[in-house]
Amino acid sequence: MSEPERPATQPDRTRRLRMAAAGAAIAAVVVVLMAMIIVKLADGGAEPAGQAGTPPTAAGTGPQSPDTAKVVAAVTGVPAAVLDQVGRGTVAALPSPLDNQPALRDGDKPLALFIGSEACPHCGTQRWAVAVAFARFGTFQDLTTSPRGSQTPKALSFYGATYTSQYLSLQTVEAASSSGERLQELTAEQQAVMSSYGTGAVPFLDLGNRYVMIGSSYSSDAMTGKTALQIAEALDDPDDPITKAIGGGANALTTAICTMTGNQPGEVCSGAAAMAYAGAF
Repeated sequence: MSEPERPATQPDRTRRLRMAAAGAAIAAVVVVLMAMIIVKLADGGAEPAGQAGTPPTAAGTGPQSPDTAKVVAAVTGVPAAVLDQVGRGTVAALPSPLDNQPALRDGDKPLALFIGSEACPHCGTQRWAVAVAFARFGTFQDLTTSPRGSQTPKALSFYGATYTSQYLSLQTVEAASSSGERLQELTAEQQAVMSSYGTGAVPFLDLGNRYVMIGSSYSSDAMTGKTALQIAEALDDPDDPITKAIGGGANALTTAICTMTGNQPGEVCSGAAAMAYAGAF
C-alpha cells in the first residue's frame, strides 16, 4: 500500500514554478530558432535587402538603395523629347551673364563650379536642374539621394560624386550636412571664384565665368511633400508641374552650358530644349 503524497511545501512550490518558467523560456527560444530556420530556407538564403548586388553610394559609404538607383537613372536620363516639350517651363530666375571675366578652365576644358550645402533647402531644389542639365553633356558617378542626417528625402547630394565629360569639367562642393557636419572644404581657387562675386550665398553656380547663378532657378512648391522617387517618376511627363520646374531650369542651364562648349554636342545644343532660352539672358 503506497503512502499518501505529502502536501507540497512552500519551497517545493517555488522550485516547481521556477522549473516551469525555465521550461517555457527554453520552448520559446526553440520556437523562435525554428521560425528563423524556416524563413531562411524559404527565401533561399538571400542577403539582407540593400546589400546584395547594389552599387556603392557616394564616397563609398555603403550600398545604394533600389529607390536611389531608380532616382539617379531617372534624373540623369530625362528624355530629350520631354525637355523639348517643357521649353521654358516655370522658371523664376535665370543665370546672369558676365562681362570681361577671364575664362574659367580646367586644363583644356571650360570649367563649371557648383557650391552648395545639404543644410540648404534651395540647394536641394537647384541640384535637380543641375543634374538633369549636366547629364546631357557627360556622366555622373556616385550621385546619391542619401545626404547624411538629412530630414528632406527630396534632396539630391553631390557629396562624393564625380563627373566626366569630353566637353567640359564640373566641380561640386557640398560644404556641410544638414546636421551641420563639415563635409568638404573649398580649395583656394574655388574660394577665389566665389569671393570674386562678393557672396558666400549658396547654391552658387559659375558656368565658365560666362554666367553665374546664385539661388534656385524655380520654386520648390511642386515638390513639397514629395519623396525623391516621386519627383524622379514625374520627370517623364512634360505636363507635370515638377517637370515644368526642373526641366525649365535645366533647359536654361543647358542654353548657358552650350555657350561654354562651343555648341557641342550638336544634338543637344541644336535641340528645342537648348534653344528655348536662346537670347533670353
